[in-house]
Amino acid sequence: MTEKTRQNNNKEVEIDLAEICRVLLNKIWTLILVVVIAGGFAAGYTSFFMTPMYQSTSQIFILNTKVDLSLAELQLGSQLTSDYMEIIKSRPVLEATIQELGLDMDYAALGNSITISNPQNTRILYITVTNQDAYMAKTIVDKYTEVSVNYIAQIMDTEKPNVIDYGHIPEGPSSPSMKKNAILGALFGFVIAAGIIIVRYMMNDSIHSSEDIEKYLGISTIGLIPFDGAGSKKKIRGKDRTGGNGKKKTQKKKKIETKIAADDSKTSRVKRSVKGEEAVS
Repeated sequence: MTEKTRQNNNKEVEIDLAEICRVLLNKIWTLILVVVIAGGFAAGYTSFFMTPMYQSTSQIFILNTKVDLSLAELQLGSQLTSDYMEIIKSRPVLEATIQELGLDMDYAALGNSITISNPQNTRILYITVTNQDAYMAKTIVDKYTEVSVNYIAQIMDTEKPNVIDYGHIPEGPSSPSMKKNAILGALFGFVIAAGIIIVRYMMNDSIHSSEDIEKYLGISTIGLIPFDGAGSKKKIRGKDRTGGNGKKKTQKKKKIETKIAADDSKTSRVKRSVKGEEAVS
């Protein structure tokens, strides 16, 4: 492979960002239509086929506030936060909650619906329960909180932690978010549509303008020859205008070939029309 051939191959794989932007702008209404359809589909699927989930949260202060606490005890409370979280998530607490509420689920399923978090540099635990029913989410989190503080006092042999706040009945679902899914669906549709348009553009190697001839062949055009692709003949009363006697005559399409002199004295031919014209170099 010669150096000139390698240079030509490199030119072929160049990506003109300005040209790609122009192609996308020419298809702007197609892109808008796809975005609207994809976003609407995602919103409709979220509304009719996805189950809304509700969350209720309680708060626990891990140290008893009814007694005076020293600085060392406060520091110890911060260190024990992780231990308290593990105790709260333990199997005995989950099974006791299921038994007292008569829930139709195992401890693993209940554990998956419960999230325990601890804001940084605090001694407060947040217990969040997610359920398909808003009232049941509050009921479970309240009972789970009650069982947790009692179990902590039993295991740690200390006073029960104080409950800062019990759960509340949520006013609306926490998930799924119709707005979020609609935006994601619209974005996904735009990316897919734009990708298809760009791929089709990159795979189209036809010559569209005289600039393409100069760009891909490395030669400049010296003129344009008009090209009429309509080769149909009109007939009047069984005779065509060329003077036929009623017999059908076939006319061969003429190909316009323009010889282009290359740098290496070889001859190449261009047979593609450029917007109804033939480019001559």
